[in-house]
Amino acid sequence: MDKKAYLFTLASTLLILFFGLGYFMLFAKQGSFHWLPFILIFAVIPFLLYKSLQFYQLNTKTSLGLAVGSVLIVGPAFGLWIGEISDYEFSTYGATTKGIVVEKWYSKPSRKREGQWLVKCKFTIDNEQYSTYNVRDRENSLKIGDTLLIQYSKRNPENNVIPALKNN
Repeated sequence: MDKKAYLFTLASTLLILFFGLGYFMLFAKQGSFHWLPFILIFAVIPFLLYKSLQFYQLNTKTSLGLAVGSVLIVGPAFGLWIGEISDYEFSTYGATTKGIVVEKWYSKPSRKREGQWLVKCKFTIDNEQYSTYNVRDRENSLKIGDTLLIQYSKRNPENNVIPALKNN
């Protein structure tokens, strides 16, 4: 490929990452689509940037350093972007319902992190069941069967939070 093709592919990949993946796919909990942003950020974009920079006759170490460093810019930028999209969804299409704690467990500590209590809730919207992500119960105050309010997006209930544990 020539340098214009790499630059075009890089720009297209960035546009797809930020604007084309689709809100619903980003909050998918099943299937392999939720890995696509990770693959783009940590593999595809650095590779395309590295190949693009080689056409500008930068030395290999500089090109490689910039390509690897791009992860430190694109990754957090994508995280902030998704946070903004999620906040917009909650403010525009947000609703609440009751959920039930269905799982609770203690994640073992490791060298990099302390152990923590985690919970998962289930809730029903339009006769379809959804679950929350694993959420930290810092105070260890919940037990299986407890009822909590769940905030979710009416357009995509997979985008949900437990307000009582949001800043936990």
